[in-house]
Amino acid sequence: MECIAICMLIALSTVQSQKLPEFVQQRIDSLKDVTKNTLVNYRTLKVNVNERLPQSLGFFSSSTIFTYDETLLIDSLGLNISISMIYDDEMRDRVVQLIRNEYRQDELDILVYRGINPDMRDVQRNEIEVMKTIGIDTMQVFRNSLDSLYADLEIRNEIDLWKKRDRIYDHEILKQLHLDTTTLFKHVYNNILESQREQLKSYYLSNIIFDRRSLIDLCGYINDIRFVDNLLELFNTFTENEQESVQNALVRMRVEPFFCEYVNKRMLSMEEILNKVKQLDFSINDFVNVLGTQEAFLELSKYLLSNKPYGLEIGDYSSIVIPVSQYAFYLLRDNILNNDFQKLFGGRQTANNPVLANKLYDWMQENYGQYQIRRIW
Repeated sequence: MECIAICMLIALSTVQSQKLPEFVQQRIDSLKDVTKNTLVNYRTLKVNVNERLPQSLGFFSSSTIFTYDETLLIDSLGLNISISMIYDDEMRDRVVQLIRNEYRQDELDILVYRGINPDMRDVQRNEIEVMKTIGIDTMQVFRNSLDSLYADLEIRNEIDLWKKRDRIYDHEILKQLHLDTTTLFKHVYNNILESQREQLKSYYLSNIIFDRRSLIDLCGYINDIRFVDNLLELFNTFTENEQESVQNALVRMRVEPFFCEYVNKRMLSMEEILNKVKQLDFSINDFVNVLGTQEAFLELSKYLLSNKPYGLEIGDYSSIVIPVSQYAFYLLRDNILNNDFQKLFGGRQTANNPVLANKLYDWMQENYGQYQIRRIW
């Protein structure tokens, strides 16, 4: 707490001059350096780089470079902080390059080098391929000729047996055979490697070697117009999962017709929510995480009154089913900050309370347009 108090004094003294508090600026600068390095080496890092690309900054984000108390302090000061501060123009251009599957020459060279860095089995396969290509076992011919030369020199006592490795005798054999077998072997071997390099380059340039969805999501969080045309251009070439990420990114940037279509799909009447719709084909978290508007939270409040089952993913391979009202309860509790709304909870954390659910619903209807929505930054 002493640290927070010190930070508050620094913040209060600097916010007057429209500068960020020093501890905030330092955290942002540090994260920016790490993020830039991750983007530069995105394809060549041997770690899960998606986990190292921040999409938001506060305590309630996955990046979490600020503590809970620091996040509350920053919010209380009304500091204009957003994830876009981390990504400069060069980094944003790099994001575009990555989602378009375009390569810098140096990273393509690194990937190709790694791909053809052969183990012993690869070496043997390539050597066999060389022998097949040149038609004869030239190395064996060379060895037989060299052995014959040694034998002749020994008969004539013209060779020191300890000097058999002298390269002068290799050269003599090459002259006798009128063929530089070593050079020929290397030439054919290198041709095979070069062919493998070109095949690997072609593979990388025509195939996606990583999941682009996190990068596409990032475009929506940064909210830069340069992303729009690129996402629209690539939309029809993306997989279904990638298209969903593109849609969410474009909705966050309020791009039409995606925004209206997205909203209209989620505008259900109370009758539909309570009786007609058996299973939602969207996540009610969309009202918070993607839309985040007054209208979106008004729509979310309708689900407080529904006990329809709702599937909630809790991991990559598992999920749980809860009443949709329970999930809506927690989303509203954690994101609507009005004091009188929070007082309705009275310290109760249970979502299985119909009386409380009705009170929360009534409050949301009466106070539409005045919600204090937790800011995601």
